[in-house]
Amino acid sequence: QAELFVLRLSRNSRVLGLAGTAFVSQLFAPNLKYDGHNFCRYGILLVRPMLDFSKDDMYKICQGSNHLWVEDPTNNSMQYARNRIRASLRCLSTEGTFQSELQKLIYACRLTRACVDNACSMAVKQSITITEYGYAVIDLEKLDAQNVDDLSLSQYLACVLQFVSQRHRPIRGRSARLFMDYIRNTPCKGALTVAGCYLCAFPKSKGTKVLVCSSVDSMESFSVEMSYKCSYEEQPSPVPEIDQIAREARVHSNDFLQCSSIPFVNYSSSTDVLNRAKDHNIIGDFVLEKLLY
Repeated sequence: QAELFVLRLSRNSRVLGLAGTAFVSQLFAPNLKYDGHNFCRYGILLVRPMLDFSKDDMYKICQGSNHLWVEDPTNNSMQYARNRIRASLRCLSTEGTFQSELQKLIYACRLTRACVDNACSMAVKQSITITEYGYAVIDLEKLDAQNVDDLSLSQYLACVLQFVSQRHRPIRGRSARLFMDYIRNTPCKGALTVAGCYLCAFPKSKGTKVLVCSSVDSMESFSVEMSYKCSYEEQPSPVPEIDQIAREARVHSNDFLQCSSIPFVNYSSSTDVLNRAKDHNIIGDFVLEKLLY
């Protein structure tokens, strides 16, 4: 995770990118299943329990279990940026508290991502309605975009656009700012085309709701096919433990985030994150200097 953090930092990733790989993520199947009563998209809970194990830890586990360790020869090639970063981190790890402070910084970024994901999930549940034709309707009064921070709002809007347009690449840069300004300007006036979607005021809502649908121009310029297919055959229910784990994790996450201090919610750029971390005593001058170098 430390290597990934520095690698993304060198590419000017924002705070959500600096959070690294998630311990748990959920993958959803591309087709709808009918269980006899409801339509569902059963998913897979992907857990990475060994994510924080170091290479030395993994080597000792293999050695203790009498498993052969096979080294990838490219891991020793300085041709690759990740290997150069790994070598630098190995040298810096002997310098005082560098390693522990870097891990604290990564943890703070993860906490920020968890906070943003939680806020996004809550906002989607409260303010989004999906019609039978796949259009999304945003209730601007329930969303209250004026009181939502930029980071959470951009993540929320990216989810909406990705769902409607069925594109996997998230909205970024000028398009994200354009969409945020449009949503925050209530009541909604005029129309907007962004990231393959057409937005306008929902009929008879007096500008308090926004209709998000696929843009006709986007459909003509790209080969479009149904991303989700529906099966009316009865399917066995998924393993109940998966839903139970997801529910318990969600409750624990909500309780944890409500009583935590989230340092980077309003600081998205990599430079802002590092300076904010220094202000909060998460990292010291030495670590800040080396990461900015």
